[in-house]
Amino acid sequence: MLNTLTVYYDGNCSYCRQTVNKWMKKDKNNLLKFSSFRENIPMEMADYKDNLSEEMHSFDGERVYKGFSTIVEINKRIRPNPFIRFFLYLLKITQIGSLGYKLVAKNRFYISNRTCKDGNCQI
Repeated sequence: MLNTLTVYYDGNCSYCRQTVNKWMKKDKNNLLKFSSFRENIPMEMADYKDNLSEEMHSFDGERVYKGFSTIVEINKRIRPNPFIRFFLYLLKITQIGSLGYKLVAKNRFYISNRTCKDGNCQI
């Protein structure tokens, strides 16, 4: 059985908030929790606080995941489809998933169609 995954995302990013809302709707088994790192950085994430604005992080009670690995862990909990899991695994081992994730993460403020200054969107 999978542990509950706490996902730390950028609460100042409208694209990030929209994505989190979609995941929340798909989380039928309540295996995901979401927390904006802008509001609170828990003790288990203290070592990662400088990187939280660059990559989404998550924690399952035992291990910290970053970037595309967090996407894989989220999908394990909301889509137990073995074909999707295999596809994500291939993207992970080939590093294509990480490259795509970093491209989206770097441009998330532009994707959201908001005017942002210094990486912070006006809410």
